[in-house]
Amino acid sequence: MLNHYELLYIIPVNFTEKEVKPIIDKINNLIKSTGGKIVHEEKLVKRKLAYPIKHVRHGYFIANEVDSNPETIEKLTKELKLVPEVLRFQVTKKRPGGYKPTVGEAKRKKTIEKNKAVLEKIPNQKIPEITETIQKEIRPTTKQKKSARPKISLDELGKKLDKILEEDI
Repeated sequence: MLNHYELLYIIPVNFTEKEVKPIIDKINNLIKSTGGKIVHEEKLVKRKLAYPIKHVRHGYFIANEVDSNPETIEKLTKELKLVPEVLRFQVTKKRPGGYKPTVGEAKRKKTIEKNKAVLEKIPNQKIPEITETIQKEIRPTTKQKKSARPKISLDELGKKLDKILEEDI
């Protein structure tokens, strides 16, 4: 029984785009040789990695959708581990229908359609524009620091320190 899988792999940016194409062909041939059928392929998206892998910070992300048996996917993963040009890869089982919108997206789409229908029902009337200008009263702002304590002169401060020191003795 054929299952639908997605193979995502990363090739380091150390290779140029011309050097990457033979590597992609090599992996595609590997998929076909293990018994898989490539349904869809997205190529060469250069992105920064979240963290360095083998001292590499950027990579080409390639995604393939593959129809294959679970046994052949196991063979493919073993073979991909041996390919030195691939930094990382991930094989995930995928539903063959592709992307399906979530409940929230479906509701949002329905409300947009309803709003469009309501707007179409309203005849093209000119909405009176507001031409009044609002002027704000500009007040100069002055920031004053509120001091909770009155300022003490150095003489008074010295007297208080002497008084405290005499009490402790």
